[in-house]
Amino acid sequence: SGGPRLDRVCFDENVNTHQHLRRLIVLSEVEARRLEMAGQSAEAWEWHLANLRSGRHCMMPRFVICFLIGVAIRDTTYRGISRWAELPSVTPEQLHAARRELTIDGTESVSTLDLMKSNYLCLFNTMQTRDAPDEMIPGWKISGPYSQPMRFGKRCLLWTMGQPDIALRLARQTLLNASREIELPIHLRSGEVHTKNEYAFDI
Repeated sequence: SGGPRLDRVCFDENVNTHQHLRRLIVLSEVEARRLEMAGQSAEAWEWHLANLRSGRHCMMPRFVICFLIGVAIRDTTYRGISRWAELPSVTPEQLHAARRELTIDGTESVSTLDLMKSNYLCLFNTMQTRDAPDEMIPGWKISGPYSQPMRFGKRCLLWTMGQPDIALRLARQTLLNASREIELPIHLRSGEVHTKNEYAFDI
């Protein structure tokens, strides 16, 4: 799908192609809306269907940023399909066909476990590069004081860069722990265990 290769992907991966696709989908949905207003529901559905498949295609590299762009495309498309389904000119047969496509979109999407695996590979690859500190903590210019989440995030990244072996070991353990139940329906997962908040650099 033209996305990054997981055997060498890093956090600074360029995903401009996927971003351009997201912008194109917005224009495509405008065209679908124009056809709907013209009473051409069948033609409008073809645009919605193309956008639906494009969003799924965007997720296929399994790189988390590509996946999130695909989610944004899916959100835009789902809202368009919802509006299209309310048109008086849409037939029951068209609705059944749309339902089949939406079912396919849900069942053939990238799994959460695959995303976690690719995120680990991205962390591993990034930690092997000479420029890893600059990739993990870019030189952003932020006016005013840091917010609490930003301060927490920066502390985590600084700790990660200072303890790469421990950080990767923790990432592997997290992946292993999650892999046991992450693909199960929520009602079949073990009960959550809540403990007090502890930061890795405080333990």
